[in-house]
Amino acid sequence: DAGSLGDLVQRIGPLPKECIGTIFKQTLLALDELKERHLVHRDVKPQNILLNLRGECKVSDFGCVAELQDSFGKCGTFVGTVPYMSPERINGEEYSYASDIWSLGLTLVECAVGHFPYARFAGYWGILQAVLNQPSPSLDSSRFPADLVDFADCCLKKLPEARPSARSLLRHDFIIRFGDPGPSEFSLAPFLQHTWGDARERHV
Repeated sequence: DAGSLGDLVQRIGPLPKECIGTIFKQTLLALDELKERHLVHRDVKPQNILLNLRGECKVSDFGCVAELQDSFGKCGTFVGTVPYMSPERINGEEYSYASDIWSLGLTLVECAVGHFPYARFAGYWGILQAVLNQPSPSLDSSRFPADLVDFADCCLKKLPEARPSARSLLRHDFIIRFGDPGPSEFSLAPFLQHTWGDARERHV
């Protein structure tokens, strides 16, 4: 009842770091659970992370999910939302759980800056070429906390084997610091209620 993460970014632009930490901790827990079940989501993006007014986040749209044989399995099919695909997927290579981490990293950068990280590249093919040939998107260290910058950089390593697992990222300094802030610091539920309450009042 609070739309998707994409709706939230479209509504207010860049999200506070506490909001990002809270949402991404829950998303990482979901991706870790998928890996435990040997599942690759293959379509992680802001529109597929759903929010509710209780401050809960759910990863949605499992229409592209692939089941692997084990924790070391690989996929080979080309499905999902192309602009959020990892370099190895765009290249037509086999891929695995690390491809979801790349998509998560793009989603995080989008939440932090308020727009899709490759928006400056023209058209579908321009984005694909940028993913393959340009440096990975990164956050400006003069504007964002060092641990948030590092979290994004970890997710957006070009080589899939260099990306941490969801479980490892749950231990990252950014998630430890902002993933579960005390109520006096930040609470996602009131934040969402205030954001969407204001919008609904204007439409009455």
